[in-house]
Amino acid sequence: MTRKNKNKLSADLNNVIKTELALARRGEYAFGVLKIEVDKKIKFYEVENFIKKRIRSYDFYGRLSERKSCVVLRKIENSEVVSVAESIKKFMPGAFIDCYVYPQNNVKIKSVEEMDVLPFSGMPYEKRILDILLSLMVILLFFPAAILISVIIKIASPGPVLFKQERIGKSQKKFIMYKFRTMNWENDNTNHIKYLKNIIRDAKLKNGEIKTMKKMDDLDRIYPFGRFLRKYCIDEIPQIFNVLKGDMSIVGPRPPVSYEVEEYEDWYKERFDVHPGLTGLWQVSGKNQVDFEKMVRLDIRYKKKYQLIQDLKIILRTPIVILKQYI
Repeated sequence: MTRKNKNKLSADLNNVIKTELALARRGEYAFGVLKIEVDKKIKFYEVENFIKKRIRSYDFYGRLSERKSCVVLRKIENSEVVSVAESIKKFMPGAFIDCYVYPQNNVKIKSVEEMDVLPFSGMPYEKRILDILLSLMVILLFFPAAILISVIIKIASPGPVLFKQERIGKSQKKFIMYKFRTMNWENDNTNHIKYLKNIIRDAKLKNGEIKTMKKMDDLDRIYPFGRFLRKYCIDEIPQIFNVLKGDMSIVGPRPPVSYEVEEYEDWYKERFDVHPGLTGLWQVSGKNQVDFEKMVRLDIRYKKKYQLIQDLKIILRTPIVILKQYI
């Protein structure tokens, strides 16, 4: 595709989106936008042929680059936009699709290039099925152990069994994440907030010593049995219920807390385009040995290169990585 043709397409697409936004804001109807990117293994003409058959005559289709295209779906319900995205994803498992819905996610944009900041609406169906199946297996296998752990926590430390904390998930949506409580109840987390913010600020400034994502040395705040739970990541097991609820996935970026997000650069927020996970590419690629920006780049790479086989590999590698830390 020549630069001239690409610029013309981008201008046409921007005009279409501006027109649809104006109509949506007047309450006339909703519309959707799909940005589709495929890897080199997929023949692009097959993608184009399939999409053109799937969309209607009054929808807009355009090719953005050698590997990217965009579809504007006019006069369509929110659920139907996601349905079209899922049908394309089913036909092309190796494709990555950003699915935007208006006016539900009514964000003022001036050009198609700004659409990267908008939220991704859906989760690949095969990923959701894997999440549900594995979650149910974990619940069945670990239920007796979870009861025993709950009893020991109550005996070992005053306070609730579960620790609940607000986290930021897909599309920057807030949700309550569950963990087995490992700290003494009613701790002051001021020092932890400062520690985490300093790690992110250090990564942004890129001067001085680069701090890795090593957890803060706060053993005074953790009761003895809690240290055992943390050491082997057993405290994370209750997040299986977050996965079943759809707030999280088995594999994805770790969900940050709000005071962490306050320090984010704009490009860091691309990690919110997918559901957060129990484990992820960062966890099996060095984890505490890498700095903050390296972690974010790994999360974004995971998003862009998503395939079900990659999720399966990360899941299988996770227990091995955990055990290697202590052998």
